Amino acid sequence: MAYQNPRLGETRDIVCCEITKAENVTYTISGVLATVKTSDGLTTIRDAVTASASGDRAYFLESFTTGNGYVAGTEYKGHLQVTITYGSETHVLEHEDKFEVLSTIKE
Repeated sequence: MAYQNPRLGETRDIVCCEITKAENVTYTISGVLATVKTSDGLTTIRDAVTASASGDRAYFLESFTTGNGYVAGTEYKGHLQVTITYGSETHVLEHEDKFEVLSTIKE
């Protein structure tokens, strides 16, 4: 599960991953894409939208609103696809996390 489930109406990072590198290896994060679906995979909320990277961290900043398709009490799967370039080599890392959008009222 995500480190802390978001509440309906919040804007915050979800699905984040740290990139670990070997000593003396220089790399560039050349792209990050995020996909969010309901946990059953039937409804896509976000489909391969551009996400962010900062230093060794890739993440997706999202607004959890009904206008964006989120429903309180529903579990979702967030997926990051991170493209990393080491010199002339390109690698794609995949990271997935589950989270539940909670109601706006603290339970």
